[in-house]
Amino acid sequence: MYFWYKLLTYLFYPFAPFFLFLRKLKKKEHSIRYKEKLSQINTPRGEGFLIWFHVVSVGEAISILPLIENFEQDEKIKRILITSITVSSAEVLKKKFNKNTKVIHQFLPLDIPKFVKKFLKHWSPNLSIFIDSEIWPNLIFQIKERNIPLLMVNGRISKKTFSKWKSLKNFSKKISIFLFALVLLGAIVAEKDNIVLYFSQAGLITLVLNVLMMFLAYNIAKFLGSGNDQKKAITIECGLQNGTLAIVVATSVFGGGLYLIPAATYSLIMFASSLIYIFAIKKINFFKFTLKKTVIAF
Repeated sequence: MYFWYKLLTYLFYPFAPFFLFLRKLKKKEHSIRYKEKLSQINTPRGEGFLIWFHVVSVGEAISILPLIENFEQDEKIKRILITSITVSSAEVLKKKFNKNTKVIHQFLPLDIPKFVKKFLKHWSPNLSIFIDSEIWPNLIFQIKERNIPLLMVNGRISKKTFSKWKSLKNFSKKISIFLFALVLLGAIVAEKDNIVLYFSQAGLITLVLNVLMMFLAYNIAKFLGSGNDQKKAITIECGLQNGTLAIVVATSVFGGGLYLIPAATYSLIMFASSLIYIFAIKKINFFKFTLKKTVIAF
């Protein structure tokens, strides 16, 4: 599900400035500071320990005031960054901390990878605290990547909302499997007249290449300390190469013929091997889960 969300944010990236400008015209964004949501930051971070609070609007901003006042007294904490989304919350915080150089307010950038990375690189918080259930996937992922401690205060989710998120996750999985199978079917149909010929001439070597690439990808990711999910994703990514581009190059640049055979053969094999790999992972995970339940019950 995160893949689709991230893809949509990448596609939205070119339109983000125009989107915020329209909101500014409708007076839904700050007339001057709205560019902070594009990670255009003019305030220096400063040295020392920085705590970052994130709130949505006025209610959450008011609720954390006693907590911030308490942190202000701690000499070890040099800066306190507060981010929010609404204009009204910015006005409340400005009135409260206008003359306080230790406390900084910034509008939270849009949850687009480029903006999020720039924001975190600039502020480099030592501790992040989110108030209520503020869940921005790209932001949270980047916080995790940078090993920044993250706390959620007063976080909650209703059973109804949880069920919706769960059903959306299952739906996205089904869509991904369907699209993957559709691409594989398309590749087979496109080369149906030449499949036997291709495999007889280049099937073995392209299969060895594909499996070797996936094996190396998994073990290199493991050596570099990647998590289980990342290792699996990197393995599939390295196994799935741009076969279509290779076919186009072989045809248009080299005139097809023998140059086309390895590209077309690899295109068919890589989808099949990736499907087998995904199926094997699911079976192994199911076996581990069943074994764990059996051991606990015993």
